[in-house]
Amino acid sequence: CSSLTEIEIPDSVEEIGDSAFQNCGSLTEVTGGRRLKKIGYEAFEYCRKLESITLYPTITSISGFAFDECQFLTIYGYTGTYAETYASGQNIPFRSLGEYTSKYEEYDYTENLNRWIQDEGTASAMAYLTRDGNFMNSMLVAQWDDSFIDSVVETMSNMYFRGKDGWKQIFSGETSQNQAREVLIALLDSYSGTVLDLSQAETTKKFAKIYLDTFKQGDWAYAVAYGLSNDEIKKLASVCTEDTLSAFFVDKKYDDLADYLQNVGHFAGDSKVIKCIKSFSSSKNFAKTLSDGLDFISDGLSIIKVGTDTIKRYYDIVALAKADEMYSEMLLYLKNNCEYDPICEAAKELYGVIHGTYENQMMYLSNAAFDELSDVALDSMLTSVASALPLGIVIYKSYKYSTGLANILFNTGDTQKQVDNMRCVAYIGYYLSNWMQYNKKMYQQSKASEKNYYAKRTVFAFYMLMKSRTAGEKSVRKYLDMTKKSSKKEYTYSLQVTSTLEAIEKCLKARGVLGKYSNSVISCPVNVEVYDKSGNKILTVYDGKESSGNIGDIYYNVTYHPLDQDYVKIINLPQNNGYTLRCIATDMGKVDYFVSDISADGTAKRKETDDIPVFKGSTIAITNIEEDKPSCKLLDEKGSVKEEYAAKPEKTEYIEATGIKTEIDDVNLKIGEKILLNAQILPDNVATKNIIWSSADDAIVKINSDGVVEGMTAGETTVRAAWVENRDLFKEIKVTVVKEEIPVTPTVTPIPQLSAPKLSKLTASNNSITVTWKKVFGANGYQVYRKIDADKWIFVKTTKGTSYKDTKVKAGYKYTYIVKAYRTVNGKKTYSSYNKKGLSGKLNTTVSLKTKNNTVSVNWKKTNGASGYYIYRATSKRGKYSKIKTITSGKTLKYTDKKVKKGKTYYYKVVPFRKISGKAVKGAGSVVKSIALKKKRL
Repeated sequence: CSSLTEIEIPDSVEEIGDSAFQNCGSLTEVTGGRRLKKIGYEAFEYCRKLESITLYPTITSISGFAFDECQFLTIYGYTGTYAETYASGQNIPFRSLGEYTSKYEEYDYTENLNRWIQDEGTASAMAYLTRDGNFMNSMLVAQWDDSFIDSVVETMSNMYFRGKDGWKQIFSGETSQNQAREVLIALLDSYSGTVLDLSQAETTKKFAKIYLDTFKQGDWAYAVAYGLSNDEIKKLASVCTEDTLSAFFVDKKYDDLADYLQNVGHFAGDSKVIKCIKSFSSSKNFAKTLSDGLDFISDGLSIIKVGTDTIKRYYDIVALAKADEMYSEMLLYLKNNCEYDPICEAAKELYGVIHGTYENQMMYLSNAAFDELSDVALDSMLTSVASALPLGIVIYKSYKYSTGLANILFNTGDTQKQVDNMRCVAYIGYYLSNWMQYNKKMYQQSKASEKNYYAKRTVFAFYMLMKSRTAGEKSVRKYLDMTKKSSKKEYTYSLQVTSTLEAIEKCLKARGVLGKYSNSVISCPVNVEVYDKSGNKILTVYDGKESSGNIGDIYYNVTYHPLDQDYVKIINLPQNNGYTLRCIATDMGKVDYFVSDISADGTAKRKETDDIPVFKGSTIAITNIEEDKPSCKLLDEKGSVKEEYAAKPEKTEYIEATGIKTEIDDVNLKIGEKILLNAQILPDNVATKNIIWSSADDAIVKINSDGVVEGMTAGETTVRAAWVENRDLFKEIKVTVVKEEIPVTPTVTPIPQLSAPKLSKLTASNNSITVTWKKVFGANGYQVYRKIDADKWIFVKTTKGTSYKDTKVKAGYKYTYIVKAYRTVNGKKTYSSYNKKGLSGKLNTTVSLKTKNNTVSVNWKKTNGASGYYIYRATSKRGKYSKIKTITSGKTLKYTDKKVKKGKTYYYKVVPFRKISGKAVKGAGSVVKSIALKKKRL
C-alpha cells in the first residue's frame, strides 16, 4: 500500500484489525471512524509518514504497538477520553478537540429489529400478529358484531360461524366506556412484565455505561486522587465492569451498589476500594454526569444528590418512565385513531392520567432540599416517586380504577363482561396492528438518525400486540367454557393460537429470533413421542395432566379441553429438521390431528385430519409434517401400515351436511365393557364433520365425545350422534346392556406362586450391558424388560438362562432392566412378581495407559453411539479429578498428555458422551487407571 496517503474510516467500522495498515509508508492522515472501538496489534506499524489520526470517544482499546515507529504522529481527540490516556501513556503528542461531555447514545433497537426482519420466521410472526383472520377472538367479533370494522371480516370466519346465529345474540348489547377502560388497564397490567423487561434492558445498559465511563475518566483519576495504589486500582477495575454493573441493576438481593461490588470482588467491609466506590457514587461529579447523560428531566433541572444506596432507585424511576412512555404513545394512537367510541374515550382518559406524570414527579425529585436529606429519607422519597408512576402503581399497589385486573378480568365468570372483553380486545388488537405496521414502515423509510425512534416503537408494539392477542383468546375460551357452546373446533383452534403465541415469546427470549416453526395439535387419549431425523426419541408428551415446557428448540403444551373433556397436546417443531411424531394410545378413542405453519405474509396455513380410530396400545406415525399433505399412518402390532390418513388443507368453501351414517343401528354391551362407535357426516366434502354424542340415560350407558360407549348398568337406551352445526340432524343407535354370567369354576389344587427373580448385578462395557439374576425354583423361563431413561417399559427378551446381554445400547442413555419368571401350566403362562426398581447402568469404556518421552498416552475402546469423550486426570486415586481434554469425535480413541512431570503418578478416567437434542449427555466413567513417570537416574 505504498501509494496510500490518506484514509477515511467509514462510520460503520468498529475495529481495525491486527497489522491492517502495517508498512503503509506514504500514509499521512487518518480521519473518520466515529464508531471505532478498537485498534489492533501493529495496525499502523512502520507508517513513518503518518502525521495525524482522529480518535473519537467511542475508542476503548488500542494495542501498545499499534503506532510503533510512527515518530511524526499526533493523536487528535477529546479531553478526558481514552484517546488522551493512551497518547499520554505511549508518549505520543495529543491535540484536544475540546472537552468531552458524556452524551450517551440511545439504546440501539435497530439491531434487534433488523434481526427480526431478516429472519424469515420472525418476520412471518410479525405479519401473523397483524392478521385478524388468524385469531379466533377477532374472527368471532368480526363476523357477528355489527359495530366492528367491515374490512376486518375475513373468509375464514365464515367457515367457523356460518349458520350459528346464536353467536350474533351475544354481541347485541353495548360495551360501556367503564368496561373498555377496565380492559385497557388490564392489558397494561398484562404487558407490564415484558414491557418492563425491555425498558430495564435499555436503562441498565445506559446506567452502567455512565457510571463506568465517569469513574474511568482520566485513567481512574478519581481513584488516584482518593489515594488508591496501583494494585488497588487494578482490583477496582476488575470489579467495575459494564457487565458487573449491569448485573447489579437487575439483581433482586442488593439495593446498595457498594455492598454488591464488595460481595462480587470479595473485599473486606473496611476496604479502601469500597470506600472509594462509596465516595465516588455520592460525588457531585457523578450526579452531574448522570443528569446530563440521561437527559433526566426538563432543561434547567438536575439530580441534586445520589449515593450507592440510591442509584437503583433512580434506575427504577427511569425504567418505569420509559415503559410508561410506550404506554402513553399506545394510548395516544388509540385515542386519535380508534373508531369505536368506548375504547377511544377510555384511551383518552387514561392518556390524560399517564401523560405528564413523569415530568411532574421529577420536578418533585429535583428539589434542592435533597442536599439536607439523610440517605434513608432520600431512599424513601425515591421509592415513593417510583410507586407514583403509572406502571409503578400497577406493580407496587393497584391502579386508580381497579386491582389485579389482568388475572381478574379475563377470568371473570360474568358472561356479559367476557363479551365486552372479546369486543374490546378485538378492536385494540386491530389498532395495535396498525400502530406496529406504521412504525415498521416508518423505520424502513426514515433517515438513519430517526431509525432507532421507530425501531423502539415497533418492538414495544409487537409485544403489546402479542399480549393483547393472547388475552383475546383467553376470553374466547372462558366464554365457550361458561356457556357450554358446542364449539369444540373453535376452542381447539384458540388453544393452537395461544400455544403459537407462547412459543413465539419463549423462543424470542431464548434465541433472539424464531426461525420457521410448525405447530401440531393432537386431540385424543394418546401420549406423543417426538423423534429426530436419525430416529432417536428425544421427547415424550404425556396425556392425562396439564404440562408445558421445552427440549431445546421444541416447545410443547398439554391443555385440558373442557368442551371435549380431553387433553390436547400441542407441539411446536422447528422446520427443516426432519422431526416426526408417534402417538401411542392410552385408551380407546379417535385422534384428531391439526398442523399449521405461518407463511411469509403472516397467514396461518392449517391442515387437518380427524376421526382416526385407536384402541389402547395403537400407534399412529406422523411424518412429512412440513409438506403439503402430512401423513398419519395407523400401524398394526407388527409396525406395518394398517391405514393411512392424509392431513389436508382446511376447507374454505362452506358445504352443509345432509345426513348422518352409522356402521350399526344397535349394539349389545356387558356392564363395564367399552366399544367405539363410528358415525359419518354426509356428504364426504361437508365443511364441518364434528359430531356431538349424547346418551338418553347416563345411568345405563355413558358416551364420550369420541363415541366411546360404556355399559354402566343392565338396561336398554339409545345414544345419539348429532351434527355440531345443527342438532336437529341426528342418528340414534339402540344400546342394550346385560350382566355378564359368571361361570362356576371347579376347585383345583393351587400351584405354588413363583418368587420374584433376585437381580444379581449389572455389568456395563463399551458396547453392551449384561444383567444377571438368581435362578427361580419351578420357573420354565424368564422375560426381560427394559426402559430407556424415563420412558415406558418395553419387553426385549425371553430366555431360559439367568443372564441377558443387551447390545442395542448407545452412550449417554440410562438403561434399566427388570426380570419376571414364568411357568407354563396347561398351555398358559403364569408370571412371578418382580423387582420394580430394577438395575440401571450406562455404557462406559476401557482405558489403557503408556508412557513415552515424558508423555502419557491415554487409549480407550470405542463406545457404541458416543459423540465424543471427556478425559479426566488426578494426582491421587481419590483426589480431585479435573477435565483436561474434550474429544469431539466418537472415532478418536487416543490422547497424548504432555503436561506431566517426571517422578509423579497420574490417575486417568475417560467418560463417553452423546449429543442428544444438542446437549452433551455423559455415559458412565471408565475404571480409573494409574501410571507413574519415573525420574531419570543420574
